Amino acid sequence: MSDGTQRYCFECHRSTDMGSAASHCSPTNTRRNTPNEISKSFTDLYGVILVLAVALVGVLLFVKNQPAPTRGIQPLVEIAEMEPDSSQWGLNFPNQYSTCC
Repeated sequence: MSDGTQRYCFECHRSTDMGSAASHCSPTNTRRNTPNEISKSFTDLYGVILVLAVALVGVLLFVKNQPAPTRGIQPLVEIAEMEPDSSQWGLNFPNQYSTCC
């Protein structure tokens, strides 16, 4: 009885060789996918891939159009290296300047 083909048994949910199948497995309990069922499964797969691609593009566009984040610190003021006036240094380091004077 076994012609070497594998068929799917819908009762025991496993692929069985028809020669070694259980007693409840008969040719009426097994079936093969028709070409329409196969093309529908590929259509469903393409639909899922399309939805995920559109979602990815949407997320990337959303992230790209976000405003630039604000800096957590004030920009530093340019001061000469050997500036003797400590109040000028206090512009960039206000906490340290307030403790020394």
